Amino acid sequence: MKRITGYDVLLFCFLWYGWMMTFPTVLCLLLNNADDLRAAAEVQETVTEHPLVQLVEHHRNNPAVLLTAFLTAVIIAPLAEEFIFRFLLQGYAVRRFGIAGIAAVSFVFAALHGTERHAYNDTFFLMITGVCIVNITVFLFGLFYFAFIRRFPIQEHIIRFNWTWCGTLQCIGLFAAAVPLIFTLTFFLRSMYPESVSDPVPLFVFSLLLGWVYYRTQQLVPCFLMHAALNALSFALILL
Repeated sequence: MKRITGYDVLLFCFLWYGWMMTFPTVLCLLLNNADDLRAAAEVQETVTEHPLVQLVEHHRNNPAVLLTAFLTAVIIAPLAEEFIFRFLLQGYAVRRFGIAGIAAVSFVFAALHGTERHAYNDTFFLMITGVCIVNITVFLFGLFYFAFIRRFPIQEHIIRFNWTWCGTLQCIGLFAAAVPLIFTLTFFLRSMYPESVSDPVPLFVFSLLLGWVYYRTQQLVPCFLMHAALNALSFALILL
């Protein structure tokens, strides 16, 4: 039986995180002039809002930017993140550490969403476009790598989804129960700690839910759909 190995995890973590840290910046260097980059570098104010939220708030009347932000939040980010965190990291961690691996991966997932954030500047759109390109590339390369190099049965874990009424209703019920808790936690923490990034706490809870669903089903599609649905709700709230 094929299993996720430590080499697989290291390869894709370095590939994904390394390119995420470099390619968007390189894209800005290639497509922006030096004056714009210097002006952006001078904006060092730390904020609590996610860069995607800031981008949408500054470009509400720009359909191209809104479409890019929507595709990033609702399609591309969930695809790449569920592949990295559920299929790879959790697939390895649960095999090594048991069910505690779900909590460990959820902690990493939440921590990476709580990094320092800077105030909006003119490079945001290019940076987010670069993040999109990295996510798509890593996901597609992951499908190729596991299908043709590792000969992994990806159709059983990534592509296939058993649409049974029982399983579907359970996922819908879990999601419906979790969404009010997640948004309540978010609003409470933002009101209590307005100067702090509050996303990691509700995202840790949500990641536990996604981890449990993947643990029980061994299928990535329901996790992707739940992740995409939460991001779509969040996106809609930003536009209100």
